[in-house]
Amino acid sequence: MNKSGIAAICFFCIALFLLACEKDKCITPEEKPERILVLITDFAPDSDVVIRFTGRVLSEFSDISVEYIQARPHSIKESAYIVQSAVESYPSGTFFTAIVEPDAADARMIFEIPTDKTILIPDNGLASRLFHSTAPNDIFKVENASVLNGLDPVDLTFAEIYTEATCSMLAGTPLAEFGGVLSDPVKWDIQDAARMGDIIQGEILFSDNFGNCITNITDSLLTGFSQQSLLQVCADSDSFYVTLGSNYASVPVGENVAFVNSTRRLELAVNNDALTQRYQIGAGTPILIEPTTVRIGILQYNNSSISDAIVVGMKLRLDELGLDEQSNTIFIERSAMGDATVLPGLIDEMVTTGIDVLVPVSTPASQAAVQHAPSSVPIIFTYVTDPASAGILDQRDDVTGLSDAINYSQYLQFVKRLLPSLTIAGRIYSEHESNAVFAQSQLVALGPIFGIEWKSATVTGIGGVPAAYQQIRDQGIGAIVIVDDNTMSLAMPTLVSLALSDTLIVVGQARDHVRDGALASVSVSNEKLAVKTAEVVMSIIRGMDPDFISIQRFDTDVIAVNTQTAEMLNYTFPADILEDAQYIYP
Repeated sequence: MNKSGIAAICFFCIALFLLACEKDKCITPEEKPERILVLITDFAPDSDVVIRFTGRVLSEFSDISVEYIQARPHSIKESAYIVQSAVESYPSGTFFTAIVEPDAADARMIFEIPTDKTILIPDNGLASRLFHSTAPNDIFKVENASVLNGLDPVDLTFAEIYTEATCSMLAGTPLAEFGGVLSDPVKWDIQDAARMGDIIQGEILFSDNFGNCITNITDSLLTGFSQQSLLQVCADSDSFYVTLGSNYASVPVGENVAFVNSTRRLELAVNNDALTQRYQIGAGTPILIEPTTVRIGILQYNNSSISDAIVVGMKLRLDELGLDEQSNTIFIERSAMGDATVLPGLIDEMVTTGIDVLVPVSTPASQAAVQHAPSSVPIIFTYVTDPASAGILDQRDDVTGLSDAINYSQYLQFVKRLLPSLTIAGRIYSEHESNAVFAQSQLVALGPIFGIEWKSATVTGIGGVPAAYQQIRDQGIGAIVIVDDNTMSLAMPTLVSLALSDTLIVVGQARDHVRDGALASVSVSNEKLAVKTAEVVMSIIRGMDPDFISIQRFDTDVIAVNTQTAEMLNYTFPADILEDAQYIYP
């Protein structure tokens, strides 16, 4: 190819390149506006106020980009943090118009801050946090007609005042022309975060849309506070407990938690719920936080092995949950020693001593608790057979608990597995315990279905057991059945001794009965009962409403047998019962 041909090709390629560049230039988007106006308001984006405001600004200023930030409706204190955060976050040269006026009748002001940002805002405290963190230059009132399109402010709506004043601000009108100097803008006192020993003071900066409360307490103030420690938060008229964790899931759903969030501030929250709905707390609320000691009242009707085991198991689980007697928990314990008449006085003693929650163990203790404990003390009953028939559920608010009630049909199925030919059985029960009376009614009702006739005697205390035994012994009974009875649980060793002397079988309803000499038992798991009692106690300490916690019940599936008693009775356990037994004594 000759030189002229090569030149022609080169010229053609250059022409194509220039044409492509010209096309690229044609489709390149217009440059973005050079200036930013941030509108912070509790009016929605589709409201008439925001639409007209934005349309007017964009019509007059092609170099302006309007960015919208939703403020908290009708809440000056919640919105004040949003204003501060926005002003601190946007670049130099940004303009801000804040419109949060619950009564639409506040004065307005305008000022600049040293970082070359201009703020138009109502004089109603909305700028309090901004003033606390940044010293503004001179503050001017927005009152002169010259910056309001020549109109008297009294003739304008609040929305028109903001629109006209914003246009004057963007047009570069000197701030001194907006009005006179404002020397005393409205602002509220802000409590800076500080630590005095183990006590931290601060306040709520704002609450988010989930109801979580973000404080001004930074992570540096929490040095030495260990994870899972229990903290007390005092906020105005409310006082509550939180566990210091690492996130919302550090506690079960519905419980109070505190943790350092992504902004390195302490956040107070409820896992999967709203703290602001649970307590009277929100932006501007001053708070005090400190490690604390919780006081748990435990009231026993008597000290039967079952009742004592439940208390021990509950304490062990509470220790695992972070409540231990060595650091943050005091147990105030009382026992009526089987005398129901002293229960009210014992409750008064505990309340006077000071308790955060009350845990009555057994039906009689729980009945006394709901009748005599003040409404300010939440009640978590446990080891109660039938709380409804015992009148525990309809006495007052802030009550929940756990039932040890067996499934009576399943219980009698077990008795018939144990003693297939049993047709007449004896019952000794306490006539003063509603749980025992309820159990008696259930067994009598189910007797015909299982081919069992009942011979019964009642007692008022342990001392009456020998006489009651003599009353039923000679009525042709093949076994004695003890179910849901605190008095008879305590008297089990006495009853077993009497029965063994006559080669008579005793079937119980707790493995402690079997350990005390009964031949066998089937029951709910008292270990599970104790563990769940502790977990409910912890839930209530961490803010859950007892009235929203369902009464918990358990399966009747724990079999215990006593091989030594079987040998003394010349009894052989069916193979399937030995195979299913979880506990074999001795």
